Amino acid sequence: MKRLAGFFVFALISFSAPFVFSQATPPPSVSVKASVNKAFITVGDTVEFKIEIRRAPRVDILTANPVVKLRDFEIKGKREIPPVKEGDWVLEGMVYRVTSYQLGEYVIDPVTIRYKDIDGKEKELKTNKLYITVETIDKTHAPKKDIRDIKSVVSLPSELLKGILFALAGILFVLLGILAWLFFTRRDVLVNFFSPPLTPPEEALRALMRLEDSGLLAKGQVREFYFRMSEILKRYFQKRFKFKALEETSSEIVDELNRLETNADSMKLVAQFFDAADLVKFAKCIPEPVEIIKTHKLAQEIVEKTKPETPGEL
Repeated sequence: MKRLAGFFVFALISFSAPFVFSQATPPPSVSVKASVNKAFITVGDTVEFKIEIRRAPRVDILTANPVVKLRDFEIKGKREIPPVKEGDWVLEGMVYRVTSYQLGEYVIDPVTIRYKDIDGKEKELKTNKLYITVETIDKTHAPKKDIRDIKSVVSLPSELLKGILFALAGILFVLLGILAWLFFTRRDVLVNFFSPPLTPPEEALRALMRLEDSGLLAKGQVREFYFRMSEILKRYFQKRFKFKALEETSSEIVDELNRLETNADSMKLVAQFFDAADLVKFAKCIPEPVEIIKTHKLAQEIVEKTKPETPGEL
């Protein structure tokens, strides 16, 4: 009877032991794995380095982007593996495209993943090591080299070379002819092309001098003379003070300049000029030659008084 009772006790312990131990050592709430899609690559080729995380739903991954720099590899791109529920687990991770430009055998060290366990404690877990071999592009038994030798200079056929030289000489001859023609006939165009750009005051003063020498007054075209003189000043104000003077009336220009707080004496001259110019342009008043000269000098004085104090100022 005692033997029978002992047998039942032994059997009970034997059947309950796996259950007891399984309850005592539950599976981990987080597991990580690192892998590559190929272990052998050529120079400059890319390989996918994947970090897979398998966790319980109540576990929080704290390290979203664990890889910042790899020791022997250059990261060319990355993408996230979005969380996907699979049974009682959640699968997620990252995939990195990496490459190397040096031959050899390399190790990708374990990556540390930080997480908060179901009990609220912060913990760490490391991935496994990985091994990658970077091979030469040349798979033959010839001496290994990744860059082909530079080819020797290719000689052009003599006839083609002569044709190219004749074409260049012809283009040069035409350019010299154009420069010579400009020098003797339109030297002002040549000077303007090679000279630095004029400032707004310089441009206005030169335009007023050319207007004086235009011959319009000798032909009796007084109104045309005043129209052009007004346009020169408006263009100057537009470039100097940065507002659309060419589109505004005389009174609007005076108001705009007063708003910009320019010199009061200069403003009196501007108002005086536009009053005289508007009488000729719109009231068809024909002034005396002395008044025309006086108004022209007034325009020059306005430019001189309103130009920037320093050459670099706008």
